[in-house]
Amino acid sequence: MLNRTDIAMLWTAGLSAPDDRHVDAVAAVLDTDVVTVNPLGVVEGKDAVLTAFGKSVLAPAFSTGTWSQPSLAGDIVTLTCRFADGAMAASASVHVTVGDDGLIRRVETTIEQTATPATPPPSIEPTWRIEIVDRQVRDSLDQLHPERVRLRPRDLAGTRAAMDLVDGMWAPTLAWARRLPPAKLHERVNGEYSFVETLRHLLFAEDAWLQRMVLGVPDPFHQWGVPPDLPPNAPPDTGPELEEVLLVRTARAGSVRTYLATISDDDLQVRVGGPWDPPGLPTESRARVLDCFRLVFREEWWHHQFATRDLAVLEGS
Repeated sequence: MLNRTDIAMLWTAGLSAPDDRHVDAVAAVLDTDVVTVNPLGVVEGKDAVLTAFGKSVLAPAFSTGTWSQPSLAGDIVTLTCRFADGAMAASASVHVTVGDDGLIRRVETTIEQTATPATPPPSIEPTWRIEIVDRQVRDSLDQLHPERVRLRPRDLAGTRAAMDLVDGMWAPTLAWARRLPPAKLHERVNGEYSFVETLRHLLFAEDAWLQRMVLGVPDPFHQWGVPPDLPPNAPPDTGPELEEVLLVRTARAGSVRTYLATISDDDLQVRVGGPWDPPGLPTESRARVLDCFRLVFREEWWHHQFATRDLAVLEGS
């Protein structure tokens, strides 16, 4: 039987080259109840893990990265992949738990950044409103942040890719947040949402525009969702913890991805309207499915900007 180090290296070899041969090798050493944990969420069960294997937003970085020698501590083998220049992060460490029976029971992946993400300019707060009506401002932002263009998809393939882009955008930021004391993630900076509240607000937006309007869920709003415009007298953030909110976000994203896997480009053009449309709004004036996705992607980008700005403040306080 292979030793723990050899088994863990089957996993990392598959990450670097997730072809059929490597995936089959990984499948042979997975426990039925295996669990994987990474900054984007948790996957449980052998079938689910194999379905997701090699498809994360980090896949291109793993394919060109360089792996360290493995280190063994008890039943956990750790290997670190140093990513090539230009990747979304500096490296990722993979911690593989291998049982006495030679089966992988748990894989936890942590991400390290090269440096603290750049903070947006001080004028960012009014700009998000101005760009709606000022094409010049929007074009200037697109030049500074080319990924914004991809977050305004025109077809189904682009919408699916934008989902991946959002995941990749948040991955290093979530890793950064996890390095701070949990209490810091509930602190507000200048009266804005706390980091956890930011994610809860995005949950609210996704429930309103995607779960309700696109998927047609009759009662879509999760109890942890935070509506827009935090009032000045809002009580302190004593709500759910980061990981709890991320589990809900991951589940919501899963249902949206399932939907996107079953539709056509024509379905994106269907006019479903918005959650707060006035009664009697003509069909031709209602938002399309594609518009709902674009709005949510825009929310994700802007609130990610706000979140990185505030994390820098929290880290220095």
